[in-house]
Amino acid sequence: MRRLMAKIVVGSLALTSPAAAEEAPAAPTAAASAAAPSGVRLEVTGHVDGRLEQVGGYEIDRLGTEYDPGLGASTLVRLGVRFDTRRTLAPIALGAELEADAITGWLTDAPGVDGQDMPRAMRDHAELRKAYGRLSLGHWVHLMGGAMTSQWGMGLLANDGATFWEPGSARFASPQSGDRVLRGTAIVLPWHQQGLGALFAVDRVIDDNITFDGDEATQMVAAAFYGMDLSRPDRKKDTFGGVYVVRRQQEARDGDRIEVTVVDATGQHTLKLSETAKLKLEAEAALVVGETTLSASADFPTKDVLQLGWAARGTLDMGRWGAVLDLLYASGDRNFDDREQRAFKANRNYELGFLLYRHVLAAHTGRARVTAHDLELVGVPPEDVERVATRGGASNTFAAFPRVWWRATPHLELYGGPLVAFSAVEVADPFTTRLAGGSPRNALDGSPGAYLGTEIDVGARYFRDVGDVQLHFGLEGGAFLPGSAFEDASGETLGAVLGARAMLEVRL
Repeated sequence: MRRLMAKIVVGSLALTSPAAAEEAPAAPTAAASAAAPSGVRLEVTGHVDGRLEQVGGYEIDRLGTEYDPGLGASTLVRLGVRFDTRRTLAPIALGAELEADAITGWLTDAPGVDGQDMPRAMRDHAELRKAYGRLSLGHWVHLMGGAMTSQWGMGLLANDGATFWEPGSARFASPQSGDRVLRGTAIVLPWHQQGLGALFAVDRVIDDNITFDGDEATQMVAAAFYGMDLSRPDRKKDTFGGVYVVRRQQEARDGDRIEVTVVDATGQHTLKLSETAKLKLEAEAALVVGETTLSASADFPTKDVLQLGWAARGTLDMGRWGAVLDLLYASGDRNFDDREQRAFKANRNYELGFLLYRHVLAAHTGRARVTAHDLELVGVPPEDVERVATRGGASNTFAAFPRVWWRATPHLELYGGPLVAFSAVEVADPFTTRLAGGSPRNALDGSPGAYLGTEIDVGARYFRDVGDVQLHFGLEGGAFLPGSAFEDASGETLGAVLGARAMLEVRL
């Protein structure tokens, strides 16, 4: 993809349009000036994304309440500026970046059905993404501080919400917002030519996938990585790997706490098969361990946290056609009253398809905040039940999503494939499970099987450069065919859910 850059070099103004690359972890961004040629650089970036989405209605609780998203409109206007002295002041280099979403979220109202983080609940708003400065000492030490986005590996846990569709990705993505932190960080690159280094950071979380209103979260971060391309810090080398360790403390408004350690390992390798063909392999695995007083009970005022998630992707590019295979596992939890919390929740901006996880499961789990508080039936409502909501991310699942793509013309790409998903453990709703004496029951009060269902997604993208601006026009459609995990009390399976969306993007 192309981006418009206003580039000031030795007093002259020039416009360039380098190919944009895939996302890199936070660490490489700091090293931009070390390997770059001399000359001050000022870069202006922008991304405008408008979408219309139509999704059919579906039942979300035992009473037959329907969630009917209907037609909705969303938009994203993202603007940024980057400044870098590069080697002009060598061995010292200074840099700064400012990026904000002037508007992001849904322009239209979500259906009037109460719940926690229901589909399309994020109304349009503005938010600051980046406002930080950087001091680099040669190739080896880079100090950064300020507001930043957080991204690691494939974005399974830390995801900056900046992974959009690209040619050959066959991706069904609609990123919104992203993980944002106030961060002070030091990056050390003792073997910079190999891209080998380490990162150390202290964060105050502004917003991410597991914080709720009123939460305060801090974390200490350490990472070691290999294969960062310092000449192009927005790219990784053909072989990249790293380990990311986080110690996180989070406190809710009522004083309940989470204290966990996260170990997240990632890697990728690109094989060149021929002059026009290549195979890219990627993987990420995250383990979360610790303890929490959230969702506590009289028997277990403190619960152990043990969660596991992993993702793998293979991307074959043959030039005019290719294939992509995504695999995802996220551990689940079918017992809300025992000592352990096992439900791993992938980041909501790590997307597979656009109906099962972003809509159906988000609505079913989000509705639990309302149904579980029916005092006439449950007596005492469970604590912190709103945190059961998946918020559009994948949880309690094993899924495979193979796709193929074909470039019909130099500017038109067709893509699609089936997402087949199973639950890791029985899908359990807090309200119906409690009424059944602890035996897992889903939100429809059915005894759930392991098969979540199959989602068939297809899409088409037309993309073209107009000067230094790239235009995208896209159409995508999907049909989710629910499986035995969505049976109701009478044994009837939830009906098919259909959806389609159109998008227009302008990338600068």
